[in-house]
Amino acid sequence: MEIKNKMTDQYYEDEFFQNLSQANGSFVNKEFEQCVFENCNFSDGNLSHTSFTDCQFVNCNLSLIKLTGASFKTVSFQDCKLTGVDFSNCNDFVFDVCFYNSILDYATFFKLNIKKTKFDGCHLQDVIFTQTNLDSSIFENCDLVGAVFERTNLFNCNFTTSYNYIINPDNSNIRKAKFSLSGLPGLLLQHGIVVE
Repeated sequence: MEIKNKMTDQYYEDEFFQNLSQANGSFVNKEFEQCVFENCNFSDGNLSHTSFTDCQFVNCNLSLIKLTGASFKTVSFQDCKLTGVDFSNCNDFVFDVCFYNSILDYATFFKLNIKKTKFDGCHLQDVIFTQTNLDSSIFENCDLVGAVFERTNLFNCNFTTSYNYIINPDNSNIRKAKFSLSGLPGLLLQHGIVVE
């Protein structure tokens, strides 16, 4: 896999990109397959109408990135910063991602179908999961302080090792979802029940 630090073509396959930034060329209307992006800074940039298939982002900054019409199929983000990213603007026909040890504060997944998504060791402060289909997703060791779950499908989700979440069982589907005893107050808060 050749290391690249410039972006001149429309299609890339099996490439390794390192230390890229917006100064390295336009990232709009590109197609990437089996590519790795490491130590790249796309912050406040534009990846609209770009397709990623079987790709990895490692230690990248994608905060406030524009993703209108972008597609992600089997894409992983590890040790990345994705603050304020509006994933709801992505092409939701195929949206298959996972996040490891990443910061997704203030991100939005509004109305997305993201079944079986894995969030592992992530910081998810004030993330919007309103009307999101998270069926069978896993939240492992995640901080969900201020995250918004409204009319969210949480069927069979696993929250057993996560914390600081507040979920109203009256307006979200939590059937078969797994929670720890320490997370119980986050399910009862809106009912005024105190757990000691």
